[in-house]
Amino acid sequence: MGRGDAIVILAPNCLEFVELYFAALEIGVYVAPANWHLTGPEVAYILEHSGARGLIVEDALVRTAERAMGKASTDIGLRVVISAAAPEGWEASDTLLAHEDT
Repeated sequence: MGRGDAIVILAPNCLEFVELYFAALEIGVYVAPANWHLTGPEVAYILEHSGARGLIVEDALVRTAERAMGKASTDIGLRVVISAAAPEGWEASDTLLAHEDT
């Protein structure tokens, strides 16, 4: 992810949402918050129309996010789950937030 890229955050209000939102803005990444009540196809629409290259989701919404990525025609390179541990193919937010330089 770099300056000018877009990322979608699919999560309810939580501390990690705020941390990741402002971290993205700090490096020049545009953020498209998505309502966590949306379905997979609705999230896919947001992924496609935002041009997102990254997706951050709350751990309970990984299944919805995976459905959305399956329907979206865009390539999501960065997949982050708000959790201490992440399922295969995802990176844990705790890992990202632990690095002061990123």
